[in-house]
Amino acid sequence: MTRLLFVNGCVDRERSRTMRLAKELISRIEADEIDEMVLEEEGLAPLDTARLKKREELALAGRLDDPEFSVARRYASANILVVATPFWESGFNSMTKIFLENVSQIGISFMYTDEGVPLGLTSIGRAYYVTTRGGFTDDDHDLGFMMFKEVAAMHGIEDVRILSANALDIVGNDPEAIIDDATSRIDGTLV
Repeated sequence: MTRLLFVNGCVDRERSRTMRLAKELISRIEADEIDEMVLEEEGLAPLDTARLKKREELALAGRLDDPEFSVARRYASANILVVATPFWESGFNSMTKIFLENVSQIGISFMYTDEGVPLGLTSIGRAYYVTTRGGFTDDDHDLGFMMFKEVAAMHGIEDVRILSANALDIVGNDPEAIIDDATSRIDGTLV
């Protein structure tokens, strides 16, 4: 059974161009189950001192089944990952960062080898990063995508792809035509 986890980091979801693009991508992926995690509704909190201490104590006690780690377990058990987040301040929004903090858990999404090298433990074979940008930044200079690729590699996800649309808010550009162009590239992204 193939399980796709859709991490929806979009805001203003009724008008979100990023979400439109992600939904179109997802509609073309074969999956037996689609689990959507709407970050705005998850109530995820940053890993402050108290939460880090709690997580360390639970992990040391071998209690990785504790509800504290439910988001990390949900993430690690997916086969396909789609993360949709708008391009903000050269990267992604804070909800997406908090999500990545919460899913990065030793013993669930990764472990360290005796040499100190991260070894991924997730079941995720392929990840898609979907973003839309008001201005123009190419994929290689999107700090959010760069960070996402690094975290994905740490979690054992070797096949990471991006679907992006640029320059949507530049005066004189046709945002619908730009989204249509990005949509036309989906099949190439899937191959």
